[in-house]
Amino acid sequence: MDPPDDEIAALMRVVPTQLPFSIRYGLTLTMVLLSFAVRAGAGDIVGPYGFILFVPAVVISSVAFGWTAGLFAVASSALVDGLWLDWTGPNFHATALASFLIVGTGLVFLGDALHRALDGLNRARKENEMLLEEMSHRVKNKFSMIISVIGLQTKTAPLEARASLEAVVRRVHALAAVHTHLQRSRHSGLVEMQAYLRDLCNGLSDSAGHLRKVVLTVNAERLLFPPREATAVGLIVNELVMNSYKYAFPDAREGTISVELQTNETSAFLTVSDDGIGCAHTSREGMGTGLVALLARQLGGTMDRKVATDGGYAVFVTFGLTHEMLETSKDPSRRNAEEITTGARISGEGNAPLISA
Repeated sequence: MDPPDDEIAALMRVVPTQLPFSIRYGLTLTMVLLSFAVRAGAGDIVGPYGFILFVPAVVISSVAFGWTAGLFAVASSALVDGLWLDWTGPNFHATALASFLIVGTGLVFLGDALHRALDGLNRARKENEMLLEEMSHRVKNKFSMIISVIGLQTKTAPLEARASLEAVVRRVHALAAVHTHLQRSRHSGLVEMQAYLRDLCNGLSDSAGHLRKVVLTVNAERLLFPPREATAVGLIVNELVMNSYKYAFPDAREGTISVELQTNETSAFLTVSDDGIGCAHTSREGMGTGLVALLARQLGGTMDRKVATDGGYAVFVTFGLTHEMLETSKDPSRRNAEEITTGARISGEGNAPLISA
């Protein structure tokens, strides 16, 4: 939810609109009597009339309950203050009371206009939320439909085409995960990367690592990325993790795949590495690696590869932080990295470590 919506929601929580008649007018009279008690206690300090002390009760009642309660507050304030006055001898009480009634009535209608504006904004906010929820639900259904159609096609496709179709399904899952996390963020327009990468890697481990003794770990800071950058990072992680699952651990070899997302003052550093068999420096880039390089350029960054002499492989993607990302990275509460371990089977919920079987 955007900050203006937060302010509207907070205001409307203290502006009750559906209270029973007796409660609305009872609260209004209580505020007037409290104002009168202060006026009586203050004595001559507030002048001969002290009408200013009744203004908060008039404004609050008109904003909270509408113009009828506001007029009731004006009338009851004039009545109790008029009864307090000494009417013996020459005085200007009637003129003062008339002036208060005129000014008070003006304040009532100003307060009522504010009440109506807040109520209208609150209704519009709720309608927008309902429309966004409906749109999100439809988009989610579209993703599910696409995945189902590709899944059906995979079952009847030739063996040489199945791997490509399965890769497409995983990429669609990565895109759907971004949408899911945007929905969880209550339409703030940003994706919480630690939770997103955790869920994405859990899904990859479920689909590709359930028959392997390979541990997948995620170590990411709590950062908020815009959808474009979050999608690119998710697709990069998807490609590199799947490459490690497919090629780094042949013959049921055990090992570890690590995903890290860290930042400094200006840049983000994404690393996906494994301790598998590695690959030759001269090996030809496949489609997945080419897609990673393309996504890195889309982020305005670079991709580097490193092959260890004793096995293992790592890909480093470095890209600059946008203004939006810089603002969230400055918040120390979001900089705490959390390592999550996934594996052949997933257990646990929330931010608890997920331990492989």
